[in-house]
Formats: sequence, structure tokens, C-alpha cells
Amino acid sequence: MARWLVLVCLLVCAMTRPVAAEDGQPDTKDAAADEAKPPVDAQTLRGRAAYIKGFELTRDEQFGAALVQFRKAAAARDAPKVQWAIAYCLRALGRFVAARETLLPVLAKPTGLAPELVQDARGYLAELQHDIVRVEVTLAPRGAKLSVDGRPLTKKPKRAANMAKGRSSNKLVLLGSYAPPGNATSPGQSQFTVELDPGVHLFRAERPGHRDV
Repeated sequence: MARWLVLVCLLVCAMTRPVAAEDGQPDTKDAAADEAKPPVDAQTLRGRAAYIKGFELTRDEQFGAALVQFRKAAAARDAPKVQWAIAYCLRALGRFVAARETLLPVLAKPTGLAPELVQDARGYLAELQHDIVRVEVTLAPRGAKLSVDGRPLTKKPKRAANMAKGRSSNKLVLLGSYAPPGNATSPGQSQFTVELDPGVHLFRAERPGHRDV
């Protein structure tokens, strides 16, 4: 956990820039450059404030509240480092599926993310892949609906990189512990795999005219 906190600190520090020279006087070069830049809009300022607030909350291990702030930052001005911070909070909260799905796009386009953070993200991704639970499900009849923990299942995206390397599969993989709460849906197949966060889960199958199981 300490490693993640250090890395989030690095991300916040990257947002600052020196304002004084070694002799304690203002750095005129930086000042001139700042004057040449267009003024920062209100939306960007809100995003920065939310990002910094999220970092402060992570120091107190208030990961749920920090997640809310980082998502506000993403809504204002999204960036790979913001998504990285979101994945950090999701992982700390035990939401491994969501953390993995957040990290994958970051690694696909890590623009602006420090190389060491990219390297660490690959390591975290490998850990998440190992810790995520996979359950083989046979559902009958085929048109029955299924939910997990009161949430519909989400079809796992096909990764272009995996397909290019010949690792794609026609087997249906659904994500549990991922979508917002909602009604059960039909997978459309009788046999499939469900990926879940570690822990106890409630599978509920529904079929019109029959009792839920």
C-alpha cells in the first residue's frame, strides 16, 4: 500500500512547477512562459482541485471519498494519471475487476504518464489478473436472466492487442462486480465465464413464470 501512496504523491508533485531560482528570487523565465500561456479555464481548475483533494484523502486512507474526487477530476479534465489514481482507489477498495478495466486503457495510451508509473501499472495489472476470480457457469434455459450481487453482467471487451497476437477466444466472458446496480440480463449463451472480485457473491437467475434461484 505504501508503494501506491508514494506513486500517487509523484503524480501530484508532477502538477507543480518551480517558481523561484536558486538564489531565492522568482524564476523570470518561468514567469514569462506562464504569461505567454492562455489563462486556465474554470473547468480545469475544478479538475485540479478535485485531484489534489483526492490525493489528500488517500493519505488518510479514505479511498471511497478519494475515488469520488478523482472521478470528479476525470469528468472535468481526464488524463491517464487521473485514471491511474482511480484504479489505485479501486484496488485499495478490493474492486479488482474495475481496477483492471481502468488500467488497461491507461496502458494502451499512457500519454503524460511517467515511464516508471507505466512500468508499475503493468506490474499491478499482472497482480489483478492473478487475484480476479473466474467462475465457469452453465445456465439453463439459455434465455434465463442472471445478476450477481444485484448487478447485471457486462460483456468483457475484446482487447485488440490480444486479438492481434492470436490470443482471442470465442468463449463468452462476462464481468461481475463491475456494472452499477440494475436488473438481471440474459447472457445469450448457456455456458460462459464470469470474472469477479474475490469474496462472497450472490448469483440470481430469473425466468418469467418461475421462482428466482
